[in-house]
Amino acid sequence: TMLRDMGISEVLLYRGMMVDPDSDAARAAEGAPSGKGNPLVAQTRPLSSWSVDQDEAGGFASSSAGSGKVPVVLRAMIPASAILATPVTGMGSWAEKEMVTVGTGFDARILKVESWELYDE
Repeated sequence: TMLRDMGISEVLLYRGMMVDPDSDAARAAEGAPSGKGNPLVAQTRPLSSWSVDQDEAGGFASSSAGSGKVPVVLRAMIPASAILATPVTGMGSWAEKEMVTVGTGFDARILKVESWELYDE
């Protein structure tokens, strides 16, 4: 892939989403250390959108406020081999700094979105 050709083996990505309050993801996010998150294996869809920008991901997580769901942001080092598309290769939005991944079960950290102070870099 293009990333491997550039010598990149993995990329730090963020995924914002809403989860059911009684889900494993919501329980893992509850009480997560501010700016650190708690570990979680991210069970995403076979094709999933992630962003290189944590604020962009936080915006997606918070976009359904009032829905009764819990807004969370996942942070994961995604292997380059699991990245299907970027804005350069197509199927990825420039505005959202999006990368589309293939597969699921990525080791991640999860944090509730209660403020824009997400992960400490």
